[in-house]
Amino acid sequence: MNTKAKGDIAEQAAILQALKSGWAALKPIGDRLPYDLVFDVNETLVRV
Repeated sequence: MNTKAKGDIAEQAAILQALKSGWAALKPIGDRLPYDLVFDVNETLVRV
């Protein structure tokens, strides 16, 4: 398994855990931003 596939799996695992915790998960379009995901945690946006 290459590193891109491992990263995709880890990202999806993080999204699943966030959703299980009741958080919203936002995924930016493209890959030029300094973060991969944003979680809405109690109305606070957290960049990951």
